[in-house]
Amino acid sequence: MEVKKNTPGKEEALMRLREKFNLQHLWNKYKADTMKASEICTQTHCKERTRTQKEAEKEIKKAENLLEGSTPEEEEDHRKTLSERKRSLNEHEEEARE
Repeated sequence: MEVKKNTPGKEEALMRLREKFNLQHLWNKYKADTMKASEICTQTHCKERTRTQKEAEKEIKKAENLLEGSTPEEEEDHRKTLSERKRSLNEHEEEARE
């Protein structure tokens, strides 16, 4: 038994095995990959949120312009549209804050 314990290639094989399956290295790689995925997801979400906000602001401006040049009969409809757009933008901003 003692003879097999000290065979020449066994120690090298053990070192290679420890390097390959080092739990600390695997854990650090896992954490780094998780952080990278989180950053990518955050960037994507931020771009989406910005795009949605800009679209909502454009729609609000359109509704405001329609309200300015409208007749009294159309004014109420345009006011409702404007308030809906502003409510939508506020909800979006609250969601972004959360």
